[in-house]
Amino acid sequence: MNYCDDIVINESWLNTHGTLGDSCFVNASYPSVSLNKGGQMKILTKKIKDQLVKNHNEQDGTKSFKAVLKLFNPTGIGTWYLSELDPETNNAYGLCCLHEKELGYVNIDELSEFKGRFGLGIERDLYFKSKTFDECRKG
Repeated sequence: MNYCDDIVINESWLNTHGTLGDSCFVNASYPSVSLNKGGQMKILTKKIKDQLVKNHNEQDGTKSFKAVLKLFNPTGIGTWYLSELDPETNNAYGLCCLHEKELGYVNIDELSEFKGRFGLGIERDLYFKSKTFDECRKG
């Protein structure tokens, strides 16, 4: 019995390692992951994008929405907790954690195009639950 049917592996990993084989035993409740044309994880699902845009459209200047999306660089520094998305510019607002933790804007297109070590792109935390930016700062 092969338990790997519900897993999506990065395309570059498959090119390097070949198939998973029958020795893969993974929790079958692992969430499915949508991939873009390059074989990388889609960092925005429709549901998340709709919530980010809704928050942007309802913004009253206080920037008080909770982060609804966590993105991270799996091979280096960079974590982004995002609460809003301007659909015209694709600029998202949130807590950007690089060398410092600061609130600001980041372009989703630039994050989507980034390729780090091993050809890996920015990934979405599949298990992230909405938090305030203060909660995100603390870890």
